[in-house]
Amino acid sequence: MVSPAKGVVLDNRNCAFVPHVQVAPIGSEILLLNSDPILHDVHARLGSETLFNEGLPTWRQVRKRLARTGIVAIQCEVLHTWMSAYILVTPSPYFAVTDEKGEFVIENVPAGIREIKLWHEKLGTQLKTVTPAAGTSLRVDLVYQLKKSGT
Repeated sequence: MVSPAKGVVLDNRNCAFVPHVQVAPIGSEILLLNSDPILHDVHARLGSETLFNEGLPTWRQVRKRLARTGIVAIQCEVLHTWMSAYILVTPSPYFAVTDEKGEFVIENVPAGIREIKLWHEKLGTQLKTVTPAAGTSLRVDLVYQLKKSGT
């Protein structure tokens, strides 16, 4: 988990946003950096609405507040159209980003009925209801079904 006081960082490295996907609690501050020796920009959208669009020469750092929930899509529009990133801004303190194996851990989830929402940039959103018990671990498998070719 990321605490709102700690904030999140989005860097430009080797003409890619790093990290590509991250989750942040609503109200978090994001620090925008550019570690490349060339100009980039960070155009952040929530749906079709622009939240901010900041030019980032190497020497500039910008801080922005993530004040609304949803999936913030980010692009660089300074001739780097392949560059993209996503920040999922959530009201919940319980979240995670999967590792390279697609696994994640969310700690200290209170007992009771909970809904897990999984998001993938190409495969979409999936919801699953679970009931963790106090003081226990719960394994949850979330699987996307691939569509058959031509359907």
